[in-house]
Amino acid sequence: MRARSEQYQAYQRLFSMTVDDFSNLESLDKSCTKRHAVWKLLADLESSTHSWTTDAVASLDMAVITAAVEHTQVEWSTLTLTLTV
Repeated sequence: MRARSEQYQAYQRLFSMTVDDFSNLESLDKSCTKRHAVWKLLADLESSTHSWTTDAVASLDMAVITAAVEHTQVEWSTLTLTLTV
């Protein structure tokens, strides 16, 4: 994105236009990246939970399930905290 911004700035200078710093694009990119991480975390959890609800109870490994849920909880807390900042 930075290279594209610099190219457009060069065009703006070439045509004697006001040069935009495109700082809003960098902010938007960071915001979208964080939101993508949240949605990916939820999709990964949903993918895991499908087998938990359809497989035989005897075949489920509670340690794996617990680890997945705890990992999701920690990541969720971290990601949603950064979304509000």
